[in-house]
Amino acid sequence: MPVGIRFSEALEGAFRLRGSPREGRMRLVLDGEARLSSVWRGEPVEMGGTVVALGWLPETRVAGVLAFERRTFTFSYRFVTVSPPEPVHVLSGQRTFRGDAYAGLTTLALAISEGDEPIGDATLRLDARGGPRTIAGMRVSWA
Repeated sequence: MPVGIRFSEALEGAFRLRGSPREGRMRLVLDGEARLSSVWRGEPVEMGGTVVALGWLPETRVAGVLAFERRTFTFSYRFVTVSPPEPVHVLSGQRTFRGDAYAGLTTLALAISEGDEPIGDATLRLDARGGPRTIAGMRVSWA
């Protein structure tokens, strides 16, 4: 029976829109499942979830992919908003486990765009209130 990985992440932190001196709070919750062999080969894992950016974006559904680059030990994220409000917002970033493995495991820096135009950035961290499984960010399951 193949082994699967279920990614389940709740990340929280600060975001800032370009031209604004103020930071706001953001929460991103993601969930997806794939076979371990597919992840190891670098095949994208389809994920979905929600994002909330207080004072800017109400709770909004997101969909996208997470991909693992084995050579650099990097996870790449790319998500788009799939429910109102318009326009479509893109969240993209990377996590690397080389160098500071703790920061790589717990921190995600995101670029925020409207379409192709950059409009801000965010630094999110895993929400540790869910215990060790949440901190790890993934759970092994039978696929």
